[in-house]
Amino acid sequence: MGHLEGQALLLSQSPTWIDKLASWAQSGWPHAAIALTAAVWAAASRLAQPAAQPRPRTLLIVWKYELPIQLTRIAPIALLAVSHAYRDVAILAYGLTLGLARHASSPTRRRSTLRQVNFVYTAVFCLHLAARYLSCLRQGTHCHHSPVVTAATVFLALHVALLVVTPQRLSGSPSPEEECSLLGSCTYAWLDPVIWKGVTKRLDMSGMPALPWYNDPQLLFRRLQSARSVSRNTFRTILRFQGRHIMLMAAWCMAAQCFDNVAPFSMFKLLEYLAEPDAAVYRPGVWLALVFLGPVARSLCHQQYIFNSTRLVVRVKSAMTQELYSVALSSMQADTSSGRLLTLMAADIDGFLRARSAVMALAGISTGTLIAFFGMYRMFGWPSLVGMAILLLAIPVSVWLGRHIFKRQRLARKAQDSRISLIAEYLSSIRVVKYFAWEEYVSAQVGARRADEQKDLWRVSVLQALANQITQIFPFLALLIMFGLHVGLQKKPLTASIAFTTLYLVRNLRRNILQASQVARNVAGALVSLERLDEYFDTAVLKPKLPQGPLRMQNATVRRHELDPGLKDVSIDFVEGGLNVISGNSGSGKTTLLLSILGEIQLMEGSINAPEDIAYAPQTSWLQNLSIKANIVFGVESDQLWYNRIVDACRLRTDLAGLPEGEDTHVGENGASLSGGQKARVALARALYSRAPLLLLDDIFSALDAKTAAGIWEDCFCSRLLQGKTVVLVTQLPWIASQADLNIILDGGKIQKTEAHLGVVRRPIHAQVAEQVVQRERKDVDGPNIAARETQSALVDQETKASGHMGRLTFLHYMRYFGHPLFTVVCLACLAGCGLLTFVSAYWLSIWVEAYQHQGHVNAAYYLGIYAALTVSEIALFASLIILFEWGGWRAARMLHSEFIAAVTRVSLSWYRAIPVGRVTNRFAGDMASIDNSLSSVLRLSLESLSQLFFRLAAVSSIMPIFMLPALCTSLCGIVVAEMYTRTAVIVKRLTSSSQSPVFSQFADTLAGMSVIRARAGMARSFQEALAQKMSIYSRAFETSLDCNRWVAVRVDFITSLVVLLAGIIAISKAGVIGAGLVGFSLSNANDLSTTILVLVRSLNDLEVEMQSFHRVREYVKLAPEDQNDKPYPEEGLYSDGPCIPRDWPSSGEVEFRNVTVRYREDGPDILKDVNLKFRPGERVAIVGRTGSGKSTLVLSLLRFTHVVSGQILYDGLDITKVPRQRLRKALTVIPQEAVLFTGTVGSNMDPSGQTSPDALQRVLDYCHSVASFDDAEAESAIQLDTVVQAGGENFSHGQRQVLSLCRAILRHNRLMLFDEATANMDYVTDEGIQQILRAELDKEGERTLVTVAHRLRTVIDYDQVVVMGAGRVVEVGSPRELLAAKGPFHEMIQHSGEGHVLEDA
Repeated sequence: MGHLEGQALLLSQSPTWIDKLASWAQSGWPHAAIALTAAVWAAASRLAQPAAQPRPRTLLIVWKYELPIQLTRIAPIALLAVSHAYRDVAILAYGLTLGLARHASSPTRRRSTLRQVNFVYTAVFCLHLAARYLSCLRQGTHCHHSPVVTAATVFLALHVALLVVTPQRLSGSPSPEEECSLLGSCTYAWLDPVIWKGVTKRLDMSGMPALPWYNDPQLLFRRLQSARSVSRNTFRTILRFQGRHIMLMAAWCMAAQCFDNVAPFSMFKLLEYLAEPDAAVYRPGVWLALVFLGPVARSLCHQQYIFNSTRLVVRVKSAMTQELYSVALSSMQADTSSGRLLTLMAADIDGFLRARSAVMALAGISTGTLIAFFGMYRMFGWPSLVGMAILLLAIPVSVWLGRHIFKRQRLARKAQDSRISLIAEYLSSIRVVKYFAWEEYVSAQVGARRADEQKDLWRVSVLQALANQITQIFPFLALLIMFGLHVGLQKKPLTASIAFTTLYLVRNLRRNILQASQVARNVAGALVSLERLDEYFDTAVLKPKLPQGPLRMQNATVRRHELDPGLKDVSIDFVEGGLNVISGNSGSGKTTLLLSILGEIQLMEGSINAPEDIAYAPQTSWLQNLSIKANIVFGVESDQLWYNRIVDACRLRTDLAGLPEGEDTHVGENGASLSGGQKARVALARALYSRAPLLLLDDIFSALDAKTAAGIWEDCFCSRLLQGKTVVLVTQLPWIASQADLNIILDGGKIQKTEAHLGVVRRPIHAQVAEQVVQRERKDVDGPNIAARETQSALVDQETKASGHMGRLTFLHYMRYFGHPLFTVVCLACLAGCGLLTFVSAYWLSIWVEAYQHQGHVNAAYYLGIYAALTVSEIALFASLIILFEWGGWRAARMLHSEFIAAVTRVSLSWYRAIPVGRVTNRFAGDMASIDNSLSSVLRLSLESLSQLFFRLAAVSSIMPIFMLPALCTSLCGIVVAEMYTRTAVIVKRLTSSSQSPVFSQFADTLAGMSVIRARAGMARSFQEALAQKMSIYSRAFETSLDCNRWVAVRVDFITSLVVLLAGIIAISKAGVIGAGLVGFSLSNANDLSTTILVLVRSLNDLEVEMQSFHRVREYVKLAPEDQNDKPYPEEGLYSDGPCIPRDWPSSGEVEFRNVTVRYREDGPDILKDVNLKFRPGERVAIVGRTGSGKSTLVLSLLRFTHVVSGQILYDGLDITKVPRQRLRKALTVIPQEAVLFTGTVGSNMDPSGQTSPDALQRVLDYCHSVASFDDAEAESAIQLDTVVQAGGENFSHGQRQVLSLCRAILRHNRLMLFDEATANMDYVTDEGIQQILRAELDKEGERTLVTVAHRLRTVIDYDQVVVMGAGRVVEVGSPRELLAAKGPFHEMIQHSGEGHVLEDA
C-alpha cells in the first residue's frame, strides 16, 4: 500500500505518467516484446516433452465454443486495420494464424498452443486500453473515440470474456476441476452441482467430484518415495515432494497481501476527495472501483493460496498415510504398535501440515506488513517508526510464549496418547472388565489419566489466551502512541483519511500478528509431529527376508527381545510335502517357532530357509471385517469348485446355512459375530484355499469340539486335500502327533525330542461311526453360533450419523456444561460488551475527527484519553471473555469425559456386539479432542462475529439510513449463499468422516493380522493397493469439503465488496452533507463487513461440525445402563418390608436353573430353552457340547449378560435378577476362554483394585508356580509380581496368561467359579497343573462350586456332573460314568476325541 500511496501522491501533482504510459503503449516496443515472447514460447513448447500422466488426456475442440471465439478474433483485426492500427493487426494476425493452425497440430500440443494464442490477444487488449482509454481516469477529461475503435475494443473485450468463461473439454474421464474454465477455477464453479445436491439433501458419495489425475494416491505415493530416497528427513522430503506447489502458494499469498492494501489506499483517497472535492485529480469512480476491485482481487488471490494450501494437505496426507502403512507392512511387528501408528496417521500428519501456514508468514504476512509500515510512514512520518518499534516488540514475546506452548503441547500430546491407549485397552477387553465388575476401577484409572491431560490442556489454553492478548495489546498501543505524537508533538490535525486509514492498517497488522502468532504455535506443534514421524521412520526395523527354499532350520537362535528366552540352537529338517507336528508345554516356544519361520522374530544366529508363499493360521484367529467368503478367498483368484471343497472340508456348510446371509454374512470386528470355533474354521479355510506350498497352523483344534475336530481331521488331513503341501501343525492332541510324518517336542525353547514316522498313513478317528456323525450333524443339536443370528445386521451397519441440521440454539445445551447458568449469562454479557466497545471506540474516533471541523481549538488529550480508555476496556473485556469461554469449555470437557467413560463401561455387553470398539475409541480420541481444543473457541468466535455483524450494520445505517435497503438485500444474498454452503458442508464433512473410517479400519485390521498378510506372497502389495483405493475415496470427499470453503468465501467476499461499493456511492452522493469523519466511520465498518460475514459463515459452519462431536459424545453419555430397569432387593439392614439380600450372601455355591428360557435381546430369539439344572455346593460341573450349542450362554446367564424371559436362576437360594449386577459379579469368579492382561505389572493384573496386600499376591503367585512354565521360581526369567506386562500381555505365552488369570481368580475367594474353555489351547501338562490347583481350592472350601465349559474331555472326565448342551437345551445330564453307560451324545463325543479308551478307563 505504501508504494502505491507514495506513487499516488506524486501522480496527484502531475498525471504525466498517463501520457507517458499511453505513448509507450503505442511506440511498438511492447508489440515487439509480445511477438518475441510468443515466438520463444512456441519454440520451447516444441522442444519440451509433455508431462507424464497415468491416463494421458488431450484437449478436444468443441465447435459451439470455438466458433464465437474465432469470430471475436477475426473482427478486431478487420476493425483495427480500418483504423490503421497495423502493429496491433500484425500481432493479432499472428495469434489468429496460430489459433487456426492448432486444429491441425498434435492433440497433445493443443493446450500449449491455445495458451499462446490467449496470451497474444490478452496482451494486445491491455496495450489497446492503455493507449486509448487511460487518460479517461483524469478528472474533467472527455474521452471520444471513433465507432470503429470502440467496436474493436468491444470485440477484444468479448474475446477476453469468452476466454475466461469457456470450459476445457478433455478426452478420457477427467475430473470437473480439470475441465473448468478460468472463471470457474477462480470461483470454484465445478462445485455448483455438489452444492445444489447438498441443498436438496440428495448428496452422497457418488456426487463427489472425481480426483484430478495429479492427485491420484498411487502417483503421489510413488513421488513421495522418490523424494524419500534422496532426503531421509521428513521435512526435506516434503520440500522435495511438493516444493513447486509451496512456491506457488507463496506467490498467491504475496499477491493477496498486496491487493489487501488496495482497499485502505482507496479509502484514503476517497476520504480525501470527500474532504476537498475541488482538489481532486482523478475521478472518484476510480477510487470506488478500487474499493470494490481491491477486495475482490485480494479474495481471489487469497482463496487461491488456501486452495493450493489445501491441495498440499490432501497430497501430503494421502502420500504419507500410504508411506506409514508401507513402512508398517515391511517392519518388524515390535515397531508397529496399533496406538502409535494410528496416532501418527490421525494426529501427527495433521499436526505437521498445520505448519503450512508458515508460507503465509514468510511470504505473505511479511509483504503485507512492510507495505502497511511504508504507508503509515508516508502518513505520519517519524511517529510511525515509534509505532513500528512497539509492534516489533510483540515478536520476541510471542516467540517466548510459543516455546512454552510448544512444551505444554508436547506434554498434553503424551498425556492424550496415554489416556487413549488405556481406554482402547480397557474397551477391547470390556468383557473381562464386566466379568470382574471392574467398571468403577476402570473409570478411576482413566479419570486419573484424564486429570493429568487436562492440567496440561488448561496451561496450553491460558498460554494461548495470553499470546492472543499480547497480539491485541501491542497494535493498539502503537496506534495510540502514533495518534498522540501526531496531534501532540507534530501539532497536526487528525483527519478522517489519516485516522480511519491508519485504523484499517493497524487492524490488518493486528490480524497479521495474530496469524503470525498462530503460525508460531502451529510450527511448535508441527515440530513435535515431525520429531515423532522422523523417530518412527528412523527406528523402524525392516523385516528380514529369509532365504527361499524347502523349509529347514539350522542352528537357529531367535528371540523377540533381550529378556525373551526364545528358541536356542534349533535344527529341524521338516518333511517336505508331509505333516510336521510341534508340541510341548505352554511357553516352550511353539508359536515362536512358527513366527521365526515367517521372519517375524529376529534371527540371532543360524539360518532358516522357507518358501516365499506361506499360509498361516494363528492361534488367535484373525479375520477381516468382511464377508465370510471374502475372508476365505483372501484376495486369491476365485475358484468356486475349490471353494466349495474347502468349505465342506472345514465343516462350515452347516454354519453357513444357519446364518442370515450365508457366506455373504459379515463377520464383524475381530469376527465378533462368530463363535470361537467358527472363527478358527474360517481361518483354517483361508489357509487351505490359498494353495500355498507351506501351511503353518497354530493350534487350530483347540477351539473345536471333539466331533468337529475329528471331522476336519478326516476331511483335511486324511484326504488328498493337502497333497504336495508341507504342513507345520502346532497341537496338543497326542493322537495327531502319532500320525505325523515328523513330531517335534519343544521344552524351554529347545528341541526335547524328534520322532519321525516314515510311511505313516493317517486315518480318521473312529471311522466306523463316520456316517452316523454326518447324519446326526444334519439334525443335531447345534448349528452356528445362536447369538450371532441376531447381531449380524447390527455389526456391519455404518456408524449412525445425525441427518439434517441441528437446531441453531443447540449450543446452549453445550453451555449448560459450563457450570451454573449465571456463568453462561456472564459469558454472553461480556460478549455483547466487547461488540459495543468496538463500536463506541470507532464512533468516538469519528467524533474526534469531526471536532477539527467545528472547533477552533481541539483538546487532543481529552479525545485521546477517552479513546485510550475505550480501547483498553475493550482489550480487558475481550481477555476476560476468552478466559471465561476457555474455563467453561474446560469444565464441560471434564464433565463430558467423566460421564462418557462411566456410560460406556456401564452399558450392556450386548451393545458392544453392534458397536465396534474402534468406533467408541474414535469418539474418545477425535471427538473429545474437538471438545477439548476447538468447540469453546469456535462457539465464542461465532457469537462474537454475530455481535460484530449487528453492530457494523447498525454503524453504517445510523450514518446513512438509505444504506439500510441495499445492505439488507446484499446481506440476504450472503445469508442464502451461506445457508447453501452450510447444508452442503455438513453433509460433505460427514461423508469425509465416514470415508476415513475404512482407512482406520484397514490400519487396525492390518496391524492385527500382520503376520498372516506378510506370509502370503504379494499380499502386502494387494493391501497397499487396497489402501490407495480407500485413500482415493477419502481424498475425493476431503478435497470437496475443503473446496466448499473456497466456494462460499469467494461469493461472500464478492457480495460484501458490493456492500462497500454501495456505501461508497452513497457517501459520494452525500458529499458535503455528511462529515468526512462519519463517512470514514461508515466506510471502515463497511470494509470490515466482508471479513465479519465470512468469519460468521465459516464459524457457524465450524460450530455445527464441532457440535457434531458434542452430540456424538452425548449420544453415548445418554446410553441406558444395563441395570436401568432392574428392581433388586435391598441390602439387609436397610428399611424394607419385603425380601432383602443377606449380608453374608452368598454363603454357598449352590446354583439352580428352574425352567429357564434366555434371550440376548428381549425381542430376539430364544437362546436357552426350558433349562432345568441344579449344581450342589462343592461340585465340579462340566458343560460340554458342540460349537454354538449354548454352553457359554449358560455361563453368561449366571453373570446376567442375557435376558431371562421365563423361569428363575437361583444362586445360594436367591434369584439373581433380584441382585444388583455389580454385587452379583463380585460374588462370582470367571476364568474366560481368552485370558486378558492389561499394561502394567503382574501384581497390578492379579489385583487391579490394589486392595490385596503384596504378601497375599506373592503367596498366590508362588502357589501357581507349580504349573508348567511357572515351575522355576528361582530362575532369572521367572515371573514375579513386578514383571512388566506389555499391552495385551504380548510378552507372555497363552498358557502363562491363563495361569495369571487363575491367580486372579483364586484371590477373589468366591463361592462359585466359572471356567469357560480356559485350557483349550494349553498342553496337557499345564492343563493338569491348573486342574490340580482348582481341586485343591475346592477342597479348601467345601461350599465352593466349579462350573467348567470344556471342549477337552480329558479335563472333565473326573468331574462330579456333566451337562451336555445342544441347540440351547439340556440334552443329557449326569456323572461321566452314567453318561458313558447311557451310550448317548456324551459317549459319542468320547469316541471322537481320539482318546476313547483312555477316557473310558479313567
